[in-house]
Amino acid sequence: MSPTPLSPGDASLPDLVRLNEADGAAADAYLASRARGAGFGPIPPGSSERVAAVLGLFSLLDHYPVDEDGSSAPDTAASDAPDEALIRTTLSRVEMARDAKPLAVAVTPLSEADGQVLEAVMTGRGEPGPVPPGELERAEKLRGVLSLLDQLSLDPAPQSSDDRAPTASDLLIRRTLDAAAEQRQRERFAQQIELFSEPRRTLGVSLRQILTAAAVFVLGISLLMPAIERSRAEAQQVACATNLGIAGQQISAYAMDHAGMLPRGPVGASWLKTGQPDAIDDAGRYQSNSAHLYLLIRQGYTAAERLACASNRQANVGGAGVRQLDWGTPQAVSYSYQNQHGASPIRLDRSMPSLAILADKNPLFVVRRGKIVFDAEAKPDARSSLHRSRGQNILTLDGRVRWSKQPKIGDDNVWQIRGHHGGYIGNEAPLHAGRDSFLVP
Repeated sequence: MSPTPLSPGDASLPDLVRLNEADGAAADAYLASRARGAGFGPIPPGSSERVAAVLGLFSLLDHYPVDEDGSSAPDTAASDAPDEALIRTTLSRVEMARDAKPLAVAVTPLSEADGQVLEAVMTGRGEPGPVPPGELERAEKLRGVLSLLDQLSLDPAPQSSDDRAPTASDLLIRRTLDAAAEQRQRERFAQQIELFSEPRRTLGVSLRQILTAAAVFVLGISLLMPAIERSRAEAQQVACATNLGIAGQQISAYAMDHAGMLPRGPVGASWLKTGQPDAIDDAGRYQSNSAHLYLLIRQGYTAAERLACASNRQANVGGAGVRQLDWGTPQAVSYSYQNQHGASPIRLDRSMPSLAILADKNPLFVVRRGKIVFDAEAKPDARSSLHRSRGQNILTLDGRVRWSKQPKIGDDNVWQIRGHHGGYIGNEAPLHAGRDSFLVP
């Protein structure tokens, strides 16, 4: 017995879909043929393409056979697939969805213009059909909507190993496995992107931390440098005083071996030719005051480094040795010696014990163009240029070494002749050399 056809206006038809008269007739024919167990029934002429998409939805139910009790009957045989639990869960959710109450969806009826365009699109699904003028954009939108129905139909799949057609469950399993594999691949790719996007680090220390540590280090060095320089200057001052103390002992030893006289050779006409080729002329006369002091080195009373101030970076210039008669350059001389170009030599037993005989270099004499000259702009009470001009070590005849910020022993200025005013050309000498200090290069 064929079912009673439902017309589009039948009150028993759900609000989900309302078929027009032609679609209703086609559906009636299809359902009547299924009830008789026959094949596909007759469809009114011109309606086959139009209702094919609608009838395709009925075929979905054929892939989910239902038992007499209303429950689904999927193949429950044991499977060796690793995603069996996922498959069973998916299938169970499909069964639950079938048993659930359909959601009421309000469908807007097609207008007359949309119906004409739909008729044209359905008629020419294989290739573009006749579309009413001016309705091309509307037709393209309808084709996009109908393509969604095409995706719902199950395409035939390759035959399985047991030569049977794949069921809806087989296709659902395949799609589930493919979707799970694709999701895992996306997760792995996202992890790789996150790994490569992280900034590289070395030993767990960032560039900002390295720069901060460097800034702290530089700041610390800048704060410590004054203290370091001060400590270095103090150490050089002490070392210089030690050298002068040893030099005083060696001068005393020389005096004991030379009738009490301080180191002195034959006197020439000048005492300013320190480091010059004619510091000692052909007649053997000393034209350099420092050549008298150099006798301690030549005769082995002391070593050259004992007559070198630690603050003088050029102290070893010229390579002083026992075969030399004087220091090689004026800059190599570290100490100014008591002027020996007076009429008589200076004797220990006829001189003041507080007489200054050796001190850091006299600042009133400078080196210009390789020669020592008097500096007319220098102040008489200037400090030695060594030790950063903070003062000078002074050795007196009694062997004492004093650190003084003023170039004086008592009221005696050790840089110049007492009562002398003006400059020096290199032939001056104190009137009483045993009582008046005049330390020159």
